[in-house]
Amino acid sequence: MLLAALVMYARVFEKSPIGLPYRLSTRSGVGIALSEPEGALLQAVAAEIGAGADAADGSACRACAHIEMLSGIVAMNGGERLPVAF
Repeated sequence: MLLAALVMYARVFEKSPIGLPYRLSTRSGVGIALSEPEGALLQAVAAEIGAGADAADGSACRACAHIEMLSGIVAMNGGERLPVAF
């Protein structure tokens, strides 16, 4: 969900999400916080997906590799491995 939001940010504003805060609060007061490594990885992936969605240079493929790596990191941290399909 956070990755999707970052990709939407990149596409809508035509700006990289790299450097956005890793913590935020929703209007209802729910806090969302990522560690710096998690936030940086999600931002990097979103930046590649956002910039590479129309590219023919393979950048979307690099983004797929990042998503696969992210899935492995989640699994290593005790979470369930994310289903990744392309």
